[in-house]
Amino acid sequence: MNRIRLICLSALILILSAPQSGSAAIPVTALENEAQAYLVQHYRTIAPSARTEIKINPINRAVKLHECQQPIHFGTPRGNGHRISFKAVCSAPFWQIFMAAEVNLFAPVVVSRTSLPRNSVLSAGNLQLKEMDITGQTDFFYNLTTVTGWTTKRSLAAETILTADMVKQPTTIQRNDAVLIEAQRDHVVIRVPGTALEEGSIGEQIRVRNDQSGREIKAIVIAPGQVKVP
Repeated sequence: MNRIRLICLSALILILSAPQSGSAAIPVTALENEAQAYLVQHYRTIAPSARTEIKINPINRAVKLHECQQPIHFGTPRGNGHRISFKAVCSAPFWQIFMAAEVNLFAPVVVSRTSLPRNSVLSAGNLQLKEMDITGQTDFFYNLTTVTGWTTKRSLAAETILTADMVKQPTTIQRNDAVLIEAQRDHVVIRVPGTALEEGSIGEQIRVRNDQSGREIKAIVIAPGQVKVP
């Protein structure tokens, strides 16, 4: 929903819910402050270590709202990146309004210290912790030791925030390694010997051969020398 449409819809809702003559009203600044507090708590729960900057889009100061007899409920923020929208709802007397805000989250996360080519082994020498804008991003790392020894799946520019799709764990199984293939059918676990037909890390799917049947199948690496049929 673009900003102009959002403002028009909010104005329409407020006109329909405007207090009648003599009824108590609350200033929109009070609602903005309450919404600010809600968003701070919401993003603190999502990213506890992040520094949060929130700017509520001002509501038209000519708008009047019924004084809410119950705690105002705020809906889950929606949007991609920095701009989000959410709904404030009063149940008694009923009214609702769509609000918007700009959100920025900053946190110390693992980034590349220098540019790194594909298949680079990660270490303390080419990584660093740095406060970065993580708004709208997921699957990043807070600890250098978590990814030390991992390798890059593609080339990275300097000061790139590392995310799970950019790196992979050290190779757990090498091609031609003997493996134990595990499969579960109807609560019965079956294990048979096999051979890895390609290398893989924990969590990756690789081709393996069942040494008893000679059949080639795909299985997920779960430990050194052990794979599981999904």
